Amino acid sequence: MGVDVKYCEELNYVEIIYNGNVAKDDLIAAFETSFETATKNNTQRYLADCTNLTGGHSVFDLYSLIGLFQQYKVPHTIREAIILPELDKMKENVAFYETAAENRGYIVKLFRTKYEALLWLSK
Repeated sequence: MGVDVKYCEELNYVEIIYNGNVAKDDLIAAFETSFETATKNNTQRYLADCTNLTGGHSVFDLYSLIGLFQQYKVPHTIREAIILPELDKMKENVAFYETAAENRGYIVKLFRTKYEALLWLSK
């Protein structure tokens, strides 16, 4: 799987790092792991680093992923900062995810750098 999930105790957030091609099953596994990690550490803040994401899934996969939020009872008070990928075609997918998540009442925002994302998350 091209995904790494870790908890940053110092700033109290879960970081999900996507690398290369990430298939739908990998997206789901990353979601489950990150949600479990956040719950265990009592945080609702997520940082998704998509800088090196190159593909492997579709917008339909992303839409399905957001559908899982209700199944897992993900609170609408979570905050997810997403660092944009370098590839333009993946930027479109990430922008779709942001819009679809916001349409379901989740707080998701795109950033160009990790610094900007962490500033927003810390508010």
